[in-house]
Parts: sequence; structure tokens; C-alpha cells
Amino acid sequence: MTPRHARLARLALLPALALAAGFPLIAGGSLPAAAQEGGAAGEKPAAEAPAAEKKGVVYHFGVTEQRTNILFESETTVETIHGITHSVKGKGTFDFDAGTGEADLVVPVNSLKTGMEARDGHMYGEDWLDAAKYPEIVLKAKSLKRVKVLDEKAMKETWAYEGTLTIKGKSNDVKGEALVQRIPEELGKKLGRGQWLKVKAEFSITIKDYGIEVPAASAAKVSDVWDIKIDLFATTAEPAAK
Repeated sequence: MTPRHARLARLALLPALALAAGFPLIAGGSLPAAAQEGGAAGEKPAAEAPAAEKKGVVYHFGVTEQRTNILFESETTVETIHGITHSVKGKGTFDFDAGTGEADLVVPVNSLKTGMEARDGHMYGEDWLDAAKYPEIVLKAKSLKRVKVLDEKAMKETWAYEGTLTIKGKSNDVKGEALVQRIPEELGKKLGRGQWLKVKAEFSITIKDYGIEVPAASAAKVSDVWDIKIDLFATTAEPAAK
């Protein structure tokens, strides 16, 4: 074969080689590993974007007993039990621009009072709340969402909450609506340090759902359904260390 003929033969092979190189794609095959990863072998994949930071203002609950009130009530035909605690720990994050947030509240069982020391002792006992084994009641509002502005000038709003309530080691889902009101700055100065917020909510629980059985001897005096009322103030100022 003359040099000229050899050169023509090589040129004639080029289309075939190009077709062969592209055949895996045409036939449903796959690219080499390096090509699949979008770069040459040894090239590092792009780093994942960092998770977005949670936005909002953090408020601390339970800073003052005077403005910390959680009430509970059991009512039967023959007796009504009223209880209260002024002891709460926890905080909530509220993003008022987005209308979202979350909150955690912790109540010491031994802080619950019904006005009768003997009855409180029974309530803390193993058959009821078992404070020795389960010293805290925990409410976690994993989702807070503003649903309605009641009074824009007074900064009074309705927020929906969803979360879990844990009593005596058992957790159940809870949801409902709460009144959330920001306290004007000048008025808040009279309450103490920081910016202030008020939260009010009401809901009912069935104590059997938390492993608490009302004894037959107490059935006439203690209801299986308890009503809970939350009336709390919170501030952006962190509580003083105790």
C-alpha cells in the first residue's frame, strides 16, 4: 500500500472509531465512573451546603414565679380538684417574620400543688405521677405556626402548636391553638429585663393515656380527664444562674 493509500485508510477509520466510542450511550450503556461523577478521576465532589440556621428570637419561660402559672383541674360530680404550679423551665424560639417557631417546657412534678399537703403526697406517689422515678413533665411544641392576627396594634396573635406531652415516662401527641402576644417595649420594662412575650393555651388530657389508672375507691372524686391551662410570660433575657 502506498503512503497515500495508508493515509486514506486511517481517515476512513475515524468515523467508525467515533461511533464505537459513543456506542455505550446509544446502546443504553453507562459512562466510565470518572465521567459519571462529573469530572476526571480523583476530582472531589462539591461540598454540601451547610444546614440553614434557625431564625427567630429566643424567649425564656419561668423567669419569675409571679408570671408563671400552669393550672390543672379535675372535676367529678362530688369533687373538684384545683391545682397549680409556678415553676417552669424552658424556652421558645419565635420567628415573627415567618410566623413559625418551636418551644420546650419542663415542669417539676413536686412543684404541683392542690392546696392539700396529704393529697399532694398521694399525687407524687408511685400510683399517680411517681415523682421519684419521673421527676419532670415535659411539653415539646415541635411546630408553632401563626394562623391569625387578632389585633395588629396590640401584637396579639393566634398560633397553632403541635408536639408531644410526656408524663410518667409516656409521651402522647398534643395539638391546639395558643394566644401569643408580644408586650410593647415600654410596658415590658416594668416587667424586667429583655423583651417580653405572653403565651396562653388550654387543653385536656386523659390521664389513662399516661399510665395513670384512677383506683375504684377514688373514681367518684378524681376524673380521668384533666383540664390544663397555661398562662406564661417569657423574656429574651436569660435567667440568672441559681
